[in-house]
Parts: sequence; structure tokens; C-alpha cells
Amino acid sequence: MWIMGKIYQRMGDDATALEWFTQAHRIKRTNPDVAREAALCAMNLGRAKEAVEFSAAAIELKPNDSGLVANLALALLLDNKPQEAKQKAEVAVSANPSDVVSVNVLRLINDVISGRRPGNCVKVNHEHQTEFPILICIPMPSGFECRNGHSEAKVAGAFQRQVHGSMARIS
Repeated sequence: MWIMGKIYQRMGDDATALEWFTQAHRIKRTNPDVAREAALCAMNLGRAKEAVEFSAAAIELKPNDSGLVANLALALLLDNKPQEAKQKAEVAVSANPSDVVSVNVLRLINDVISGRRPGNCVKVNHEHQTEFPILICIPMPSGFECRNGHSEAKVAGAFQRQVHGSMARIS
């Protein structure tokens, strides 16, 4: 089931990939990779609460993985919980200060909290031999739109991840 999820994820069909990852997670809740990939698909689909749940499940299985903690921080940010996101990102950075992904996730969260990203849209490039741009829109207050015209949380594109960890770079 996990491999089916990876196939659909690679094809850019995050909805189908998430279905497969969810089934795999139900059957084998002891694999943090399955929970991580489900969380990434949920983020792509703008389903922040599910992303938070899957990210938290992955961390329960592999608590010392700073990449998983950074993923949870990003999911919390998408779930419009920037202060919780910041706390998690700080944990990830302190656990592995040389992890560029965690550092950039913390920078992104600080930019959102401080208002330096007023449009609440951020572009994320995930590398896997080539770069794939991803647009992540943070939920806006009622009546506002991001600079790209989105009025609610949306994530477009397919996260490309290596099985052993994140290769993301947040711009």
C-alpha cells in the first residue's frame, strides 16, 4: 500500500496517494515513513488538521527526527497555529542546527508571525534531482486574500521527498 501511495504521490495525485497512505497507516502504525508521507499529501491538499495528526503520529514513532518535527511545525502553520508551529520549529532547529530545512521552516514561521509575509503565501521548493515549486497558502483572516487570490488554505503541487528525509528548501 505504501508503494501505491508513493506512485500516486509521484504522479501528483495527492488525494489518491493519501488514501493509500492512510490505509497503510491503519494496517501498520509502526512505520514513521508512512505517516510522514500521509502528512505531506494532506498538506498538499490543504487538509492541515490531518497533516498535523499524521505528523504527530510520525514523531511518536521517531521522536528524535528533527525533520519530522519540522514537518509538524509546517503543518501547524498551515493549521493557523503559528505560535505552536514556532515552538516545534525551534525544537527541530535546536536538535539539528545544521538542518537547512528546519532552519528555513523556522525562518518562514517567524516571517509569518512578524508580518514579513503579509500575503501569507510562501513558495517551497522540494528537491529530488530537480526542483518542484510548491505554493503554500496560510489561512487568512476572514475577508482577506493572499497575493495570489486565494481566500483559504490551499497547497498546490506535489511534495517530492526522499525516503530518508526532507530535501526541502523554503524560499
